[in-house]
Amino acid sequence: MQEPESVTVSIFGKEYTLRGAADADYVREVAAFVDLRMNEVARGTPVASTARVAILAAVNIADELLREQKRRLEDQVTLEDRSNNSPVSWCGRWRETVPQKPVVIPCPARDGSYK
Repeated sequence: MQEPESVTVSIFGKEYTLRGAADADYVREVAAFVDLRMNEVARGTPVASTARVAILAAVNIADELLREQKRRLEDQVTLEDRSNNSPVSWCGRWRETVPQKPVVIPCPARDGSYK
């Protein structure tokens, strides 16, 4: 097993040594993102402590993350709804639930034609 790599980064003017399994370049990228967000918050918040800046930056980052997760989930649900309401999908579900009888049900092929 590979030993976790140590990476020294600068966040909001302080040096931190971080260790973990992630690639050093990725750790630096994450640290740069946090540093950027903390500096953005500090510019908009007069006379704030480092702890307050860090918490506000964390809240902003968490807000973005949760909004993105919600958007992706809504997109996934929309795609599933679209695929579940397509004629091809509907016929497949119908055929699975109806007992097999010698009845021919015309359902469109994936290209939209009836075969």
